[in-house]
Amino acid sequence: MTRSPRELRPIRTYEVRIDGYGEATYSARSPSKARARAWRDFTSVWEWSFHEFLCRSSVRRVPDPPYFRRALIAGKLGTIIYSPHNGIRFMRDNSDEIFSAHESEIKPLESATVLESGE
Repeated sequence: MTRSPRELRPIRTYEVRIDGYGEATYSARSPSKARARAWRDFTSVWEWSFHEFLCRSSVRRVPDPPYFRRALIAGKLGTIIYSPHNGIRFMRDNSDEIFSAHESEIKPLESATVLESGE
């Protein structure tokens, strides 16, 4: 299967483990992007080079959490990647950026399918 230049890989959930610091989960389109996001988060507190982080970390695919789902979000298709009590984090199909939304902006996938197919 070939992807068009604008079509991105599907979003998956990964666990990044850092020796001596534990692990955290990240939603990303590849293990490399999950690890890079973890490095940016980690270096907001600790001063490590990316090379040092790569040497002391590992990444693996884990099952998607129960709130992880496709939906129509603020009128466009996206994937909910985090659902805390005070807001929802999601990624659009055409971007690696993480956005926030309120529950009132979320519509079930059935609505998204109908709108997307033009029915």
